[in-house]
Amino acid sequence: MLKLNSLHRISPLLSGVFYFLFELSNYLFDMKYLITESKLKNLLIDKFGIDFTGDIKMITTVKDIPRIFFRLADEREFNTYLNRFGPIYLIERHGLVYLAQARDGHFGKWIVTDNRFHDYNERQFMDKLEIPPIGISLNDIIELFVDEE
Repeated sequence: MLKLNSLHRISPLLSGVFYFLFELSNYLFDMKYLITESKLKNLLIDKFGIDFTGDIKMITTVKDIPRIFFRLADEREFNTYLNRFGPIYLIERHGLVYLAQARDGHFGKWIVTDNRFHDYNERQFMDKLEIPPIGISLNDIIELFVDEE
């Protein structure tokens, strides 16, 4: 606090900005520890109406992929995707079925396809699901709501 008082003598405006930034950084640092996973899930459900409970399933084997998606790729290709990129997530929402997989590629971090064979990047998909841009990612949604059978 001694430095803040010394700074105040030099420039009241500069010390006010410094103090604001200092308090903001303390607040943000504390926020990392205040919001636990369960609190975040409750916040999304209660305040934003975002509830994917029971709507997201992890797929780790080709036999769990709905047959309709085999128009996009055959079993061998899906098996390659599972081995190379990890699990595929089956998301059921608004009468549509989506397959989503994390892939760092030209299409973005995630690739998502629905059962009508429309492709989405992560932001397009979040918009389709009516999730506002509140700083939560598709990865966060999946981590909070996935059913791992």
